[in-house]
Amino acid sequence: MIAPGPYPEYAPSNVPLLGDVPVGWRVQPAVTLAHVLTSTVDKHAVSGETEVRLCNYTDVYYRDAIEERDDYMVATATPGQVSAYSVKEGDVVFTKDSESADDIGVSAYVPKTIPGLVYGYHLSTYRPKDKRYGRFLKWVLDSAYAKAIFQSRTLGVTRVGLSQATIRYLRVPTPPAQVAEEIADYLDSETSKIDAFIADQEELVKLLLERRSAIVSHSTSSTTGTPRVPVRRLIVSLSQGWSPNCENYAAAAGEWGVLKVNCVNGGRFDADKNKALPAEIQPQRELAVKSGDVLMSRGNTRDLVGSAALVGADHPNLLISDLLYRLKPNNAMVTGRYLVAALSGREARGQLESSAKGTSASMQKLSQGDILNVRIAVPSLGEQLVIADRLDRETAELDAALADARGSISLSRELRATLISAAVTGRIDLRRWRDRA
Repeated sequence: MIAPGPYPEYAPSNVPLLGDVPVGWRVQPAVTLAHVLTSTVDKHAVSGETEVRLCNYTDVYYRDAIEERDDYMVATATPGQVSAYSVKEGDVVFTKDSESADDIGVSAYVPKTIPGLVYGYHLSTYRPKDKRYGRFLKWVLDSAYAKAIFQSRTLGVTRVGLSQATIRYLRVPTPPAQVAEEIADYLDSETSKIDAFIADQEELVKLLLERRSAIVSHSTSSTTGTPRVPVRRLIVSLSQGWSPNCENYAAAAGEWGVLKVNCVNGGRFDADKNKALPAEIQPQRELAVKSGDVLMSRGNTRDLVGSAALVGADHPNLLISDLLYRLKPNNAMVTGRYLVAALSGREARGQLESSAKGTSASMQKLSQGDILNVRIAVPSLGEQLVIADRLDRETAELDAALADARGSISLSRELRATLISAAVTGRIDLRRWRDRA
């Protein structure tokens, strides 16, 4: 396929984050392009109301499309709510609040009307006045442009949300309807290929992690008669970090940064997984990470919450976030290398995953008590050193393969995001793209 190029002519959009758009495109508020709905239907069943099925936050968050299923929650709604918030073909439904500003506006498209299903609270909907714009609008919400607008205009502290003004007056780059359909067709086609590759790589990562976990588990639990000791007796302190509203990019050399929760994924500390602290915010210097710290995620998906990694060097400008715990090992009892290995084994993972709690699968959390009560095998310090050295040798090849697979996933996601943004903002001309295939 010949790579699509730019449009022949552009004009200013007068929207700073959008830039120029192709001549012939309009830039208009979402409310001009679509009816804007914000559901008021909660999860309660009220006597006398109509029984309905509820499309909830998680139904949207984890899916790109809302389709017929038999596991939607049952609730009730008034006749007026049923009329206003029923799920209809062409709708683009999205999350209007979240625990963090960078995780808001997650959207799904409705390819077909679903009788008896209504949108639940925490969701807003764009219902295009011309259905030909439905899939295009979904891709706009997936673009870096819309995400940046939403993130910059969220309101709240512990839970953030979008105002009705932000939702209604999002400036939407709007091509002619036929072109919008061509753009949506192109993105459907190209992203499906990228998504298939990502799924293959994620399956590889899963298999590699299972193999690594088996090696770690065997090494940290195979010594006959080794006592199991609660983590509370193996550390001198456990503390939690801080999560100010940071920039969307990593800190440059010499800048302050706040570590992201995924800096410990896979058992290896990755200092590059951080967000720059805005210059006007004073850093909490006592939260800077130091050599010998064991960092653990306190909130994540069930399979990642409790991931731990050892910090190998001082990072005086990197701070631990609210979603990370810092454990200071008692070096008379346990080495940091062994503690991380033991916490990554199946025995400890089983305890951590069973203790995690949360209202959504995307954010399970561990309390300090959950961490302190985990029991791990603790051999002598000499044996811990032998085990850690052996694990380094046995997992080196696996870790290299994991790094390659994760790198491929990261690059593919970047490509996907770049392609979406370029298409919906008119950076590439996709008119008659099939003729060039």
